[in-house]
Amino acid sequence: MAMTDAGPGMRSLFLKERAERVAAYDRRWSTFVEAFASCAARGASLAQLVDRYDAVTGEYDGVVPSWLAGQLPQLDLGRFAGEPPPQRLAVMNGRYVAVPTAPTVDAFCDVIAGAIDPGVDCVVEFGSGLGINLARLRLRLPDAPRTFVACEPTDEGRRATELLFSADPQSRLETHAFDYAAADLGALRRFRKIVAFTVHSIEQMPVLGETFHRALLGTNLHRCFHVEPVGWQRFTNIAAAVLEVHRDARALMQLNQTYRFVVEDERLVSNAAAWSGCCGYNTDLLPLIAREVEAGEIRLTNVAYDVLGRNPFNPSTFVAWSPVRRDGAPLRPS
Repeated sequence: MAMTDAGPGMRSLFLKERAERVAAYDRRWSTFVEAFASCAARGASLAQLVDRYDAVTGEYDGVVPSWLAGQLPQLDLGRFAGEPPPQRLAVMNGRYVAVPTAPTVDAFCDVIAGAIDPGVDCVVEFGSGLGINLARLRLRLPDAPRTFVACEPTDEGRRATELLFSADPQSRLETHAFDYAAADLGALRRFRKIVAFTVHSIEQMPVLGETFHRALLGTNLHRCFHVEPVGWQRFTNIAAAVLEVHRDARALMQLNQTYRFVVEDERLVSNAAAWSGCCGYNTDLLPLIAREVEAGEIRLTNVAYDVLGRNPFNPSTFVAWSPVRRDGAPLRPS
C-alpha cells in the first residue's frame, strides 16, 4: 500500500496525528529528563535507572490502566472482571493473561543481545524514545569497542538518553534526530557490522514504505529486529478491513465510537487490529518483509506473533531478519 492509497484526506489526517504524537512524546519525555538528571546527580548506576523506570511505569492502576480504559468505547473484561490488585491484564504468547507485574521487553532484549557478537561495532535503535531499550542491551553486553546509537525524533528523548548513559561513562553513545519518512542513515556508514532494532516505533508510521529498509540495507547491517504490534497483518481479510478504515474517515470514526473490545483469546487478533485501525498505526510492515524475502533480499531468522502485550490491545510481534549479501557488499549501495 502506498501512502497515496489512503486518500489525500486520510493521509493528511494521519500525518497530522503523527506530528501531534511526536510533540506529545516530547512533552512527556521532559519529565523523565528531570528524573534521570536528578538520579544521575545522586550517583545512580545505569542498572538502577532502568529499574527505577520499570518501577514507575509499572505502578498498578487497575486491571486495565485508566489511561487505556478511557480510550476504549466499550470494554468487556469477561473472566478478568474483578481481578484483585495487583493483577493486571496483559498478553503473553498469544493469550490474554492476568499478571502481578507489568511485563517488560527483557525477553526480546535477551534475544537481541545474543545476536551481538564481539565483531558488532554498532547497536542502533530507531525511534529510541528515552533510550531505555538501548540501556537494557548495554547492561546485557560485556565491555567492547562498540557504539550505541539512538535515532529518535524528539529532542527530549535524545536528552533523556544522554542523561541515562551518563550513568555509564564506559559506554559509547551517539544520538541523532531521525524520521522514518526521510530516513537518512549517513551516520551509520562508518560502522563495519551493525545490529539494528525497533520497538513500537514503526507502529507510528501508517505506511512505512520501502525507503527505510532500502536505506538500512545500504549499510553494513548484520541483523535487524522488529518488536512491533503487527501480528494481525498476517491475516489478509483483517488487514483489508483495517486498510478500508484507513481510507474512509467515516468508517474510522465509527470504529472509534462503536468497536467493543471483548477480552477473549479468540478476539485477540481482531482487538489488536481494531486498536491499530483506531490509532492510525502501521499497516504494511509484514507485507514489506514478505516481499523482501520473496525477492531474495533478506532472510527471516525468527517470527513470533503476539508474544507480549503490556497494552493487551496492542501486543508485540517479534520479527528477526538479516540481509542477503552479494559478494560481501551491502545489498543496496547508498
